[in-house]
Amino acid sequence: MAPRSLLRALEPRDPAASARILLIGWALVGSGSVAWEVVMHAFGRDGVTPGSSLVSVGSVAAFGLLILAVRRRPERVPALVWPAIAVLQPVAATTIALLARDASAGSQIGLLYGVVYAASQLRPAVAWCVTGWAVALDALVVGLLLPAGEAVADLVVVGVSLPYVTAVMLMATTAQDRLIRRLDELATTDALTGLASRRGLEAATAAALVGRRPGDAAPHVGLVLVDVDHFKQINDRHGHPAGDAALVRLGHLLRGVAGPSDLAARLGGDELALLVRGDADLVARRAGAVLAAVRDADVAGPDGAGLRVSIGHAAAGPATDAEALYAAADRALYAAKVAGRDRTAAADVEGCVAPA
Repeated sequence: MAPRSLLRALEPRDPAASARILLIGWALVGSGSVAWEVVMHAFGRDGVTPGSSLVSVGSVAAFGLLILAVRRRPERVPALVWPAIAVLQPVAATTIALLARDASAGSQIGLLYGVVYAASQLRPAVAWCVTGWAVALDALVVGLLLPAGEAVADLVVVGVSLPYVTAVMLMATTAQDRLIRRLDELATTDALTGLASRRGLEAATAAALVGRRPGDAAPHVGLVLVDVDHFKQINDRHGHPAGDAALVRLGHLLRGVAGPSDLAARLGGDELALLVRGDADLVARRAGAVLAAVRDADVAGPDGAGLRVSIGHAAAGPATDAEALYAAADRALYAAKVAGRDRTAAADVEGCVAPA
């Protein structure tokens, strides 16, 4: 696995949500740990010493500072920090247990927190590593502090319980991730044509514009808008199934023209689009290729006549945003229709329009 892929595998599914979970966990677990120390001192429990209490409070404070830093800018946190938090939490619980010479259930349950965090927020491989680490630390605690029989019994319980928690939480998060992917697919894919939806096109356009090289004088992103001429007549005279069939066919033609880095989309109704990764000349060639493909395919339209389309296209300037790019292509599309339809027209983001 490449280093970058490895680092990505260490990151949480959602850094912002993971940071919130850590903050909530620290607030609850930290206050609980401090309260436990206070109660144990009040009851004079053996093993609870000023040293163990200092380690406990110090661990809570150290984790708090780390988590507050993570919560502030989760997107800037190095990938290794996330699993490190999950690994260090059981280490802190183990250190406190050994200093207090406490191998009770209350002490051993401190190993659970890092496991829950890893299983709910991190990738499965990382979660299982953290779980194995926590079980190994529990073996160290009970092995040093309990008689052999009790140590084995406690280790068996912990050795079964922690993996069970991890398995259940991973199953739940996997199902949730699968559902989110499916919902995202439905939201970004047009059900009729299989092309990208308006939402998918908007996201891809924004990403393409952001990804352009800073300071580029020439645009490297363009948009082609395709609108079916007299589409309403198809639905009125032949019914909506005929109109749907024509759109499906047009979607197929648009895919055939699209380059490997282009994105074909249906914006709604009879308007389709092609996001082009290239300069103005390439955008114009794509627009011409779409027009030629529709003419050559002779897609059936009203009364058996060939279906025709009007096309507007525009290329982004150095500081163009997605809204301005769409507005320019839409102006060009309108110009193509006014000029007689069945043609292309170009517009720039400054407002100039040139029918072809």
